[in-house]
Amino acid sequence: MFLDWVAQLKLLQHEPETNIINGFPLVVQRVMVTQVVQSLLDQSLSPATVLPTGAHVKWVMECVGQGFRLPVNSDHAIITQCIDLYFKWIQGERRPAWIANNLEAFVLAVAKHMSLLFENRSKGKEEIASHASLCQKVLTVFVAISKLKLSTETFEIVIKLLVGMTDSVFQSMDEGSLGRCLAERILQVLYEVWLRSLTTNDNMWNVLRKLHENWLNFPETISQWSSTIISLTHTLIDRLYKNKPNAALQMTAPIPTGANIDMPDEHAHYAWQRIFHIIVNVNLITQPNIFVTALAGIKLCCQTFSDIQGANLPDGNTVLNLFGECLFEAAIRNRPGFESGTALAIENLCFIFNRWHPSEFSNKYVACFIRSLQVALQTDPGLVMTSCLVHSQGFFIYELMGFRSLIPFYMRAVEIILAQAPSAIQTSSVPADVLRRSCLHVVASVMSLPSRFAAIQFPFESSRGDPNLGPILAYSDLEVHIGQILLTALNNETHATNIQYILQIAQAFVSEFLPPASPPPTFSITQPQSSQQCAAIFMWSFLYLMEQKISTPGWNPDVMSAGIRVVTDLSGLYTNIEKNEEFALRLVCNLCDLVKDKLSKYQPGAKDDERLISDCYRCILHWLMVPDQWVYRHLNCLSTVLETAHAGITQKAGAKKPEKDKKELLSDSDSAVLFKDAALSTLLFLNNHLGSYPTAAGAERVSSIITEEMLLPKDGKAPTSQFVRLFGLEEGLLLCIVDVPSLMEGGLTSTCIVRDRTGKYVWQSRLQYLPYSEQGQHAVRVPDDPNLHALASHPFKSDWFDTSMLTDEGMQDLYAFLSSEDNNTIIRMVHDTVNSQTQYLAGAAFGLDIDVKLLPPVCHFDGTNPASSVAWTHFGHFTSTTRFVAQPLELSSNLWAAIKQFDQQPERETMQIGVVFVEANQRHEDEIFANTGGSNEFNMFVRSLGWEINLASHTGFLGGLDRKQTTGTWAPYYANFESEVIFHVATIIPNLQHKKRLINRDLVLVVWAEDIDFDAQNMSNQFKIIINPLPSGVFRVKTVWPQGTTGIAHSEEVILSKNSLGAIIRAKSMHAHRLVHVSKPFQLRQRFVSDIVRRYKLDMPMSGFYGSLTRQQKHCIGVPPTTTTSPLATNISSSNLLSSLTPLSPPCMSPTLPALTSPTMGPVQPPSPTHIGPPAAVLPPPLSIPPPAVVVSPGRTLPISVHPSTASIPPPSAQVAIPPPSTAPPPTQAPQPPLAAHSRHPSTGHPMGIPAPRVLPQPGAAGSASGAALPPPRSPVQAVKPTPQPGGDKRSEGWLSMRKRTEK
Repeated sequence: MFLDWVAQLKLLQHEPETNIINGFPLVVQRVMVTQVVQSLLDQSLSPATVLPTGAHVKWVMECVGQGFRLPVNSDHAIITQCIDLYFKWIQGERRPAWIANNLEAFVLAVAKHMSLLFENRSKGKEEIASHASLCQKVLTVFVAISKLKLSTETFEIVIKLLVGMTDSVFQSMDEGSLGRCLAERILQVLYEVWLRSLTTNDNMWNVLRKLHENWLNFPETISQWSSTIISLTHTLIDRLYKNKPNAALQMTAPIPTGANIDMPDEHAHYAWQRIFHIIVNVNLITQPNIFVTALAGIKLCCQTFSDIQGANLPDGNTVLNLFGECLFEAAIRNRPGFESGTALAIENLCFIFNRWHPSEFSNKYVACFIRSLQVALQTDPGLVMTSCLVHSQGFFIYELMGFRSLIPFYMRAVEIILAQAPSAIQTSSVPADVLRRSCLHVVASVMSLPSRFAAIQFPFESSRGDPNLGPILAYSDLEVHIGQILLTALNNETHATNIQYILQIAQAFVSEFLPPASPPPTFSITQPQSSQQCAAIFMWSFLYLMEQKISTPGWNPDVMSAGIRVVTDLSGLYTNIEKNEEFALRLVCNLCDLVKDKLSKYQPGAKDDERLISDCYRCILHWLMVPDQWVYRHLNCLSTVLETAHAGITQKAGAKKPEKDKKELLSDSDSAVLFKDAALSTLLFLNNHLGSYPTAAGAERVSSIITEEMLLPKDGKAPTSQFVRLFGLEEGLLLCIVDVPSLMEGGLTSTCIVRDRTGKYVWQSRLQYLPYSEQGQHAVRVPDDPNLHALASHPFKSDWFDTSMLTDEGMQDLYAFLSSEDNNTIIRMVHDTVNSQTQYLAGAAFGLDIDVKLLPPVCHFDGTNPASSVAWTHFGHFTSTTRFVAQPLELSSNLWAAIKQFDQQPERETMQIGVVFVEANQRHEDEIFANTGGSNEFNMFVRSLGWEINLASHTGFLGGLDRKQTTGTWAPYYANFESEVIFHVATIIPNLQHKKRLINRDLVLVVWAEDIDFDAQNMSNQFKIIINPLPSGVFRVKTVWPQGTTGIAHSEEVILSKNSLGAIIRAKSMHAHRLVHVSKPFQLRQRFVSDIVRRYKLDMPMSGFYGSLTRQQKHCIGVPPTTTTSPLATNISSSNLLSSLTPLSPPCMSPTLPALTSPTMGPVQPPSPTHIGPPAAVLPPPLSIPPPAVVVSPGRTLPISVHPSTASIPPPSAQVAIPPPSTAPPPTQAPQPPLAAHSRHPSTGHPMGIPAPRVLPQPGAAGSASGAALPPPRSPVQAVKPTPQPGGDKRSEGWLSMRKRTEK
């Protein structure tokens, strides 16, 4: 007595001796079943007493079994009691003794009886629900039966009953039917009982497989099949690869059961094969949603294999041997209407080929995979193409054999996707921005291939895409398509991350293909003739599109800043842009307008606007500092830039906040320093470096390397401090005036050393009386010759008188006059004329002595009255109104130490970047730092990062490296007018401890990893740029940013060639460094100067201040440091340095500083080999008016020449003679008294700025002209006794009164 459907399937045959009471009326059947069942369930009745024999038990079971045929709607309670009775007896609760001895016969009878309940005899929703609940209870009893220890034959009969019951259920699978309610659960029970049975009966497995062909198009079948396969897969992996030999099978299903099935290893393997192949071919499924379910199950199985860790892992071929056939067929067939399943098959294949190394796959699988992708890329935009682009975007780095043949198909698909607006892309599988980012990743992966493979042909070409761009037949054809794709994508894209990714790719594309020289003369925008022209056209179009995007609203601040940074970096390629001056002018003007607009709307605390304005200032500055200095030809633009910078410096908040927000307003005002500093930096850079960078010292220096110690005499005859005056000026400026004795031969000369926030600058100033055009002529100065007057009394030929006029024709009148008069008459006439002129002159002489003697120019210098005082007078600082512009500083050893420390502060932003080489299979830091050399490609890359500088002679930023060569002998270094960067390369640093100390504290780390799957997470640096060399000679570059970093495109990849690798990595690392660390060298130096002035300024009266300028400073207790600032300067004389570095040197003079050199590359020119461009053009000196000068020539009038430092000026009547040179030694300086004890600052204890009094001669002594105390003469020239004037010598009296006031 069992379900008739089982017999129809020929699984079992009915037994005639059963089904005894089936012929009785329904009422009789109901009464008999009810009475029997209720009696047996009664706790007061003992089954052992009532049912002592097997015949009794069989008769009772006939009654109970008949109960499963009763109507479900009316006899639900009776059927429930029948189920409960059987379940208790199976569990061993109060069951008759015969059942215990004949358990398998009892189990078979129960299974057969319960199968009767699965006959579809219910109608109506409520009745079906009631019927389904009873069937669910029966299935629970079947699970309990499977846990009993039964023979294989008994299990097989039970399985046959379950198979028939399941097939009966699937006969009616309408919505709301009994089959729909039971299908999922009955399949789960069937699989569980089957696996517990451990049966290996081929006939049984074949029956199950054949029936699954009928159940194939039901989602419950595929769902249960997938979950069973996954459970078996986990069990096998645990036993084979995870060292868990006794791992039980844990059934997972849509309805969790928590079933654990124990089975031997052999049967586990056998069961997996049998269950997996129950579904002959998932591609035979005719329902799309069921097809997706089947492929989803296969995907989970593949992921289970991919999670295996350790050795002896299954390779990719093993996985494809199991799942590849159905996946390849699904992808290649690409059946209409089954796009979701096909897309899932593509995703599974990409997952397998991505998880296992491509070299592990056999050629047949690789060919099938490439064919699958080709079919997917040629479909219409939809799920299949989307799945292919999203999941295969990273395969270019693996260089799978034959994979590049798909590049034309990829480019055509990318063109179709990116040509659409993001809102027009209709896809349900992934968001539009994810799909577009995948397309950009494809572009970034193939961008560098044309420069590597040039004219190599593709095996076939895709017919889809933009027909206006032409076919893609060779790698060289890709450039036009890539450029057009990037421009179209940039114009259409709205997602912030994608826009930044486009900008990153565009910058790399330009760096990859733009030639290092200007475009050829035949350059044409409309008809490109070469790849170089193609890149130049793209550069032009890209920059103009960027200029429009930046100038108009639409992008968020992060994207705007990223775009401005890219445009800033591209300024290094200025010479490669056609109409570059026109574009630069337009860009700078638009950026100025943008800055002014943002400033007018600025609100305190708007961080995005602050960063954007700062980036605009930096971009403006870079486009002004390009090599040809175009801004000097557009002074209106320069004025606009200066106005914009001034607006940023003087910016105030646009709106006033309420009084309650006063504290918040104060904090916001501090935040505005960001763009104010940028505006101030723009002004300072323009003033200091526009037209003068790189300097004569090279790109590594923006400051003069001259120090005070270099300029002072080395003989030690005079105190060093008497030649130096040091002042602190307003606006944070230190001015040191040094009187250089060795430079005084040509006149009074002072050297000014100016230190401010931007650097240190040395100027040489000389008092000049003659025009620059007559320098070097002998007539400039009167020779100091004792026979001068004797020579002048004899006739001479003037060098300016034209002797050609002395001809007979020109002298006829003179000859006629002389011949008409006698000699006496002529002599008398001459005497009369001389007498009359003498009388006239005597009357109008005003005390002039006719015996005037010429004085030669005074050029003697001994330091007692410094030339700097003359310059200070001419600068207008000898007045009471300008007195406090400069604060004299105490020349102590502490001050010089502070100045030396200040000179070591960087004038530009400084960066230090770590570079490490990681060999294959290296993972730990100690292994990485132990590498002492890298591959040839790595060494070439290191040399492309910057110039190779010799650490022993380098005068620029060192970043912790040692000039004593304990950290190596050389390093890559790069600099421009605003930044310096040095690279800590682990392979060239000899000591392991130095490597860890330097590189572990670098904020940015460049990792050259030979393994493509190297994980840099264990490195402590914040930013990592990972470079993986690929077998084809290109390089994968991936940036790993810290979590929460804004304003960047996270972890995007590009593939570059060696043409652009160094430049792009350098730009990336510098940008990353700026994101994590904002360098403010100007502000730091400004605070340093202010601190020096505050600590060492001298509070002295005006008389003491003037006295310190004109007399030797005996209060000085310190001297400049005796060590030079750099080893490069040790072999350079001070005069040589002055001639080469002083801004007053003529432009035609060649610099004398040695060129920057490296041990391997030889001389290194100051500009960068890639982006810094040629040196800035030397501009003509500005038009200036020279000071009054007189050229002395024989026969010309010479005014009286008096040394500016002479104490008294001769009156007009004085006679000045030029005596022979004196043989007496120069007058000696009077001994100086020590510094008075009371000349100390009352609070600091520092010496006061009061010069010690000088011992002067008494009135009336020799050398005094008017009785006043005069300083000793400063020249061997002896002055003629002057005529006393009323009031005496006011200047001498002034100095004397000043001295007296100072002594008080």
